[in-house]
Amino acid sequence: MIINSPVGHFPFDLIGARPDHGKIRIKGAMGAWPINVEVQPSETSAYRRMARAATMVCRARDSVARRDRGQEKARPMTKCCTEEPRRLVAVSLKAYFGFEGTIRWLAELDSKLRAKPLAHVIEITVLPSYPLLERAVLALGPHGVTIGAQDVSSAENGPHTGEVTASVLAEIGCRYAEVGHADRRRLVGDNDDVVADRAAAAVRHGLIPLVCVGETDRMSSNTAAKHVVRQTIATLERLPVAEVVIAYEPSWAIGADVPADTDHVIEIGGALRDYLATSGHSARILYGGAAGPGTLIPLAADFDGLFLGRRAHHIDSLLAVAAEACAAPSLSPRQKETR
Repeated sequence: MIINSPVGHFPFDLIGARPDHGKIRIKGAMGAWPINVEVQPSETSAYRRMARAATMVCRARDSVARRDRGQEKARPMTKCCTEEPRRLVAVSLKAYFGFEGTIRWLAELDSKLRAKPLAHVIEITVLPSYPLLERAVLALGPHGVTIGAQDVSSAENGPHTGEVTASVLAEIGCRYAEVGHADRRRLVGDNDDVVADRAAAAVRHGLIPLVCVGETDRMSSNTAAKHVVRQTIATLERLPVAEVVIAYEPSWAIGADVPADTDHVIEIGGALRDYLATSGHSARILYGGAAGPGTLIPLAADFDGLFLGRRAHHIDSLLAVAAEACAAPSLSPRQKETR
C-alpha cells in the first residue's frame, strides 16, 4: 500500500500485525528494508495511523542511510531516500499568539496553501506552543507542512510533572524538537549540557533536533565562529550519528530591526560547514535573527534556509520567504556533503 503522509509518500508492504504488551506491532517492509511499527491502540483515526506509520518509515529509512554512510559499497535505496535535499523554512510562533489567535493563523495558512500548494523543493515547518501541536498537525499536515515543538524534555515518560517528553511529541506527529533557543538559555538557564540531553532525547524517539546556537553579544566574526562551533560540538558530540538542523541565531539580532551583517553570517556558516563535514551528522543550517523576506538569497550558498519569528506573523511574509527559497540556487556540493 501507499502511505500518504505530511512527510512524504511511501510504498509500504504490510506483512502482519499482532498485539504486544498493550501495543500493536505492525510488521512490513519498504522496498528491501524490513519495518517494524509499534502503534498505541488509542491511535484510532486514519490520519494518526498514517502519520505514525510514516514517521516510523522515515526513522527506519534514516537509520539505514546512517548505517550505510561511509561503507565502500552503498546498498540501493528507494527514491525517497535519495531525493534532492530540500531547503527549510522554519517558523516559531513562540508565545506571541493566544489559543484562538494561533488557530486563526493556522487556518489562514491552511487556506492559502489550498489555493496555492507548497512546492516540493522546499519544506516549511511550524513550531506552535504545546497545546496547539496536534491542531497544527491536522491543519497543515495534509499540505506537507511539518510540525515541531519549541522545546522538549530530556526525561522519558514517568513522574516528571510539567515535562513534555519526546515520546509524546512523536506520538502527536511532530518531526522536529527545538533545543537551546536563546530565550531558553536566558530565561531558564539551559546550558550546553541541558541542550545536549534534550537533543539526545529527541533523537531517541525519532525526532530531528533543531539546535539553536549563537553568540550573546556583538563580537568579531572569527570569535563568534569559534564560539558557535564550540556550542555545536557540545551538543552533537553527545548524539549518535543523526539528522539535525543547526539554527544560527546571534542573540543580539533576535528582535532587532535588521538581520546580522551578511559577511558575518556567511563566515559563521562556513565554520559550521567545516565542522559538520567531519562530524558524520546529516545537517541543514538555518539563519535566524530578524530574518524575513530578502534575507535568504545572499546566504543561499552557505545556508539551507531561515528560522523565522515575528516576521512570519503575517502569512504573506512567510509565503514570500518560501517563494524565495524556491527561487534560490540549488544547494552547493558543499551543502550536499553535510546533508
